[in-house]
Amino acid sequence: LQVPPPPDPSAFDPGWKWVRISDLNFTYSSNERAGLKEIDFQFARGEKVALVGSSGGGKSTLLKTLAGLISPQSYKLSTD
Repeated sequence: LQVPPPPDPSAFDPGWKWVRISDLNFTYSSNERAGLKEIDFQFARGEKVALVGSSGGGKSTLLKTLAGLISPQSYKLSTD
């Protein structure tokens, strides 16, 4: 299993209008059932997004992957 390297921010067009993340997968090594499975979402520049869900639903794990604090096992990233 090979994790794609994080995107180079300079590779993004400074005028991007949206970002799409798809097939995002992350599993904690200590628990195969916990983590993120096939997460897909898209957001537009300047859009405000709220993550709402039950305790243990993966909100913090998702934010940690987006911040680069943990590396997902796989994902696809695209922009306009």
